[in-house]
Amino acid sequence: MSSPIYLPRVELVYSSLNSTDQFIANFFFNEANEITDLSAKNVAHYLHLSESSLTRFAQKCGYEGYRQLIYDVENSKAMSNPEPALTNNVLADYTALLNKASELVQEDSLRNICQDIVKQKDLYIYGIGHSGLAAKEMELRFNRIGIRCKAITDADQILVNAAILDEDCLIIGLTLSGQKQAVTKALELASGKQAKTYLLTTQKADYPGVDELILVPSLFNLSYGNRISPQFPLLVIIDLIYDALMRTNRPVISEIFETTLSLLDKKDEGIGNE
Repeated sequence: MSSPIYLPRVELVYSSLNSTDQFIANFFFNEANEITDLSAKNVAHYLHLSESSLTRFAQKCGYEGYRQLIYDVENSKAMSNPEPALTNNVLADYTALLNKASELVQEDSLRNICQDIVKQKDLYIYGIGHSGLAAKEMELRFNRIGIRCKAITDADQILVNAAILDEDCLIIGLTLSGQKQAVTKALELASGKQAKTYLLTTQKADYPGVDELILVPSLFNLSYGNRISPQFPLLVIIDLIYDALMRTNRPVISEIFETTLSLLDKKDEGIGNE
């Protein structure tokens, strides 16, 4: 079986597509590697659709037309391995995600979120399920460098917290699918309280109350955890934010980081234990 096709532009808008367009997307993700002739005429015949449907699909995904879409498909096919070793599928997924992160993440977005993290008085991180695990990791790492923050991973508590915020608060929402209503609703509530809001998600869409969207790399059906952990893409972005914080605030953060390491080293030596 051939490796899957990776199409970042299609994956970014997949959840917003109608059923026909998702049917076309599924073909390219799962079957296109097995077909030699991907001309509009042949694919339209194969899918029992019109060629104009393929053109509209490509344009909805951000391409100028069908030929530009096929260019990305052929590039992905050229990089796939038809007879992978046992490790190749997983490693290929990791490589694809890292490459997509490089394409998606904007330097300005990293700079903006770092400035707000340092500036705002209170930082809360919202996430549920796999995204909640990433939120906990973010809390742990940021606390280690002197950034006081709290991860909230229960849907009810997220909404309660959002209702009591003010303009001194910064909220970072994590949701791979962009469809966790507790998280997106809480960001809207937080914005109404004049809190600064960011959303980390794989889906490019309009989210009410979100001041800035940071796109997260993904693979089709990543949320099911078929081969790799679904929170991995979020951890990649968190690492990028963490590194940017270290770079832009190095003197202060480095001192705090060294202090926390020293305290942990002393704890390991038995200080403070009975």
